[in-house]
Formats: sequence, structure tokens, C-alpha cells
Amino acid sequence: MEMPCMSPNGSASRSSVIPLGQFELDLGVRALCKDGHEVPLGSRAFDILKAIVLAGGRIVTKDELMETVWPGLVVEESNIHVHLSAVRKALGDHRELIDTVPGRGYRFMTRKRDASCARSAEHRAGPTRVADATDASSATHPLPRRRSLLGRDAAVEEIDNRFALTRIVTLTGPGGVGKTCLAIELAHCKTGDSSFDVVFVDLSQCDSASAIPHALDDKAATHGGETKCGPSQASTHSPSVRTLLVLDNAEHLIDDVAHIVEGLMAEHDSLHVLVTSRERLRIATETVYRVEPLALPQAVESRDRLVQSPAVRLFLERASLCGMRIDDDNELQLVAEICRRLDGLPLAIELAVGRASVFGLEGVRQRLEERFLLLADGYRTAQPRHRTLHAAFDWSFVRLSPCEQAVYLRVARFTRFFTIDAVFAVACDNEIDRASALDCLAQLIEKSLLDVSFNGAMAKYRLSESARAYALKQQLERDGESREVARRHAQYVCALLARTSCEDALADARVAFEWAFSPSGEPKIGIDLAAVLVPALLRRGLTDECARRAAVVISTLEPMTRSARNLKYPDTVWNAQSLAVSAPC
Repeated sequence: MEMPCMSPNGSASRSSVIPLGQFELDLGVRALCKDGHEVPLGSRAFDILKAIVLAGGRIVTKDELMETVWPGLVVEESNIHVHLSAVRKALGDHRELIDTVPGRGYRFMTRKRDASCARSAEHRAGPTRVADATDASSATHPLPRRRSLLGRDAAVEEIDNRFALTRIVTLTGPGGVGKTCLAIELAHCKTGDSSFDVVFVDLSQCDSASAIPHALDDKAATHGGETKCGPSQASTHSPSVRTLLVLDNAEHLIDDVAHIVEGLMAEHDSLHVLVTSRERLRIATETVYRVEPLALPQAVESRDRLVQSPAVRLFLERASLCGMRIDDDNELQLVAEICRRLDGLPLAIELAVGRASVFGLEGVRQRLEERFLLLADGYRTAQPRHRTLHAAFDWSFVRLSPCEQAVYLRVARFTRFFTIDAVFAVACDNEIDRASALDCLAQLIEKSLLDVSFNGAMAKYRLSESARAYALKQQLERDGESREVARRHAQYVCALLARTSCEDALADARVAFEWAFSPSGEPKIGIDLAAVLVPALLRRGLTDECARRAAVVISTLEPMTRSARNLKYPDTVWNAQSLAVSAPC
């Protein structure tokens, strides 16, 4: 038997009713009604319908629905589909009122008048239960849930302070470094400031330029149902209230975002913009804040200093959530080494924790050479580009030009710091001249794949260990190029080591030596390299390594006759042989 929609005191309720075409949604008695009679609808299904309707035409993501309908619980995404199916069944021929936006979420197909009624009804109905007690602000532009941040207090404060000097701040840095987490934290901080209205837009859901204005419109703050802060309108509800527009993940649509933001900034003095991107917008008045990896412990640290390191603290906190206890000093040292090998990258550290619960700390450490196979099982609810370490680098790599890709893969032969001359030596060929190489180098720095530092007036470049590992893996898939680039690298290092035996040159010489005597290498280059590498090792007192490498050279030459050796490699052979004999084993 159908029941009439009644208020809690028994009288028909109108003060908290939202018209939905032929239907009415009564927030006071939590009922969906048609022609004055209640349509059967479960509690969760009602909550989903209410959340979508109260959004007033804005797209509601699946994450928002989960947080609103199942607060504090971890549930499968299929729960949404089940209850949404019940909602559409209840709506019958009017199921088109709930529109599915592929890859983004759901929205209520309504007129402005109905959206205004929805907001008014929500205020009159009041909070009937905990899950319903979301205020108008969060319903209009909800923020992603915040996560605990370790070692980022100073960064949050500095970013916030920059808005006193400028109206646009862009957070740059490599994938997985924590740009989004910082932006979410700052956005939550601003929601406690009555002088700011916060709008959060995840641009990773946009796959074309035309989608950006729609995303901004969908996420914009609505006040009183009349004014809207989108591409063509700004919030005008109060001259004393400023709008903070957070644009997350802008790098794949960087040109379009730059033009839209510049236009908005020129039109509306009350608008402030926070952007996260792997590269800056490059527009006037933009201030760039580079998000660095988490601080790492030194190679030798006390237990107290180790556990104070933000990178180690992140590992330990996530490990605790996985049920792991790490108390032993040796285990802490392993954690520190893993964090260092992962460059303090939060995403990589969190992925490593998941593997440590399967392979153990030592197992993870031993498998870091194959990190892209190891760190391949992230959170199910994470964005696809953050579910694995490989996906995080894929997201950046596919957005490079062919020339930028080539330079990136070629400079990955260097293990540590390298110079512009080194780039020219390995990257330039008939297709890439010096001017092109310089431009690509600048773009790789701009897009957060390459780090630059300065020793006085001299610039030095370096790839993180993970960025280098990714590039080497990609290079192996380019059959002909890998061997040629390795040959150029070995020849350059051989000449460099003849002039200097600095640690960077020595590290690269070791890599070049291993390649030269590998099945795909060129032993002749290796023998020439040994003539400068072995003395450099001896000067450092590394006699065991010196003898080992000299022995490799001699064993390579052993099949030759002595006369042939003397004719072909007179100085190199005798130097290597005498050093091997004189060096203690």
C-alpha cells in the first residue's frame, strides 16, 4: 500500500520538498514521492539521490558519493551502481533526470529554479542524520579528503604566504611527489577562512580542451542559485569574499589552462588560483613553487635521527597501517636505504610499503633494480597514473615531443651529475643538433623530469634514480639506439676520466666498463677505458676493484697472440696487465 508523504508530526510537509518533475524529494521525512504517495527507496539509495540533486547540476564524482553516503567506511564502487540502479528504477520513465557522465560521475538534469529550491529545502530540512549534515558549501564544491602530511608544514605555510604577494601559485614537481596532497591540504585550510570560498577542480578528468570550461562550470561555487564562478563569470556574492580556484593535474592541458586562467585573472580581482602541474603555466604574475621529494636521512644516522626523517616516517606510518611493526635498528636502516633509493618520492615509498608486507624489507631492497615490476600494485581507488610507479612516468613520457623523448632516454646513461658537454656528446647526432638538444634539455627541466643545480656559475644536471631507471627501460625497447648511445657514453667518459677522476666521472666509467665487456658492448672501448679507470681506482686505494677490472681486460685479450696484442693495443694492454699484477687481490 502506498503511503502519503508526511512530516514527522503527521502533517503533509512542504517546507523541505524539492520538485523533480512529476516527483518530489522530501528531505524532512527522507522520502521520494509521486502524486503525493511515497515511492519505495532504500536509505542508501535516498542518500545518493539527495547528494546528486543537491549538487544542483554539478557533476558528483564517485569518490564524493562514497564519502557522503558511506562516511568513514571503505566500500566497493559496485555499491554505488547497485543503489543508483534502485534510484533509476524508482524514477521509472524519468530516469533521465540522473545523467551519467562517463569517466567523471553523475549529475542531476535540472533547471536553475529547481536547483535553488533544492538548496532552500536543504536548509529548511536541517540535519536529520550524520550523513545528511553536509553544509551548503561542501555540497556545492566538495574537496577531496585530506591525508596526513609528513614534513610538509613549512611548504603549506610558504605556499599560503605567497598568496599575500600574488594571486596565482603553481605547484610543480615530478609525478608522485605530493603536489595534489599539498593543494588539498591548503584548500582545506582555506575553507576555515571565512574570507575565502574554495572551488576544487580535478582536471585529470578532462581529456580535451573543450572539456575544461565545462569542468570549471561544474565545479564552480553557486551562491543563491544566481551567480556562478566559471570561465565567463566570477563569484560576485560578496565583495569581501575571495575565491580560491584549485586546478589539479593541469599538465596535459597546460596551454588551455594557461589561457583560461589568464582571462579569469584579468576579469576578476577577487579570484586566486592554485594550480598543480608537472610544468608551470608560463603566464604573467605566476609564482612557481617546486615541490621537492621528502627529506632523506644521511647514509649514517642515529636511530633518533632516522625516525625523524619525513621519508622514513611516511614509510613507518604506512607500514603500521598494513600491520607491520618495524622496531629493529637494522630494519630501520633498510627502510632508510629503500627511501634513499626511491629518491624520497612519496608515491614510490607508499608502493614499496605494500610490497614490503609481501617480500619483507630485504626483499624490497634487493628488487629495487627492477622497481617498475616491483612497485606495480597501488591503491585501487587512486588515479590510474598513480597506481604504479611506471604509470606515473608514462603520464609524463607520452607528453614529450619525439626529440624530447630521445634526449631524455640518451642522457639516462649518466648515473649521477652531468654537464651540457655531456649532453652534446651522447644526445646529438644527424637528427638532433646542439640547439635542439639545449631546447629539449630546458623542456625536460620544465616538465620535472630532469633536475638542475649549480656549482657556482656552472650548471649540473641529474635524473632521479627512478627517472633514470624508467628511461633505461624505455631505451632497451629501441633496439638499434641503445647500443649506439651506450657507445657514445663510453667514449665520452673515457675522455672525461683522462682529465678528471671526480666521483661522477668514476661512477659513469664503471657503468661504461660493464657495458663495454657485455655481450652487446665493444671490448676495444673497454680496453681504452681501463687504461684510465684502473689508475683512477689505484689512486683511491680501491685495489680489489682495480685488480678485478684489469683481469677482465686481460682475459679478453688472452686468446690473442702477444705480438697481435702489442701491435693493436701496446700501451693499454701492458698498463692493464702490469697494474693487475701489482695490485693485491
